[in-house]
Amino acid sequence: MELKGSIEEIIYQNEVNGYTICQIETDEESITAVRLSSFY
Repeated sequence: MELKGSIEEIIYQNEVNGYTICQIETDEESITAVRLSSFY
């Protein structure tokens, strides 16, 4: 899946492992996205 938009808000971010929850605004909607770290 590919989204095009802007990160409007970082809701939560863990500095140790990179886990992030953010709010993304697209032309059509607002989406809550979760990013899992790629390193262990």
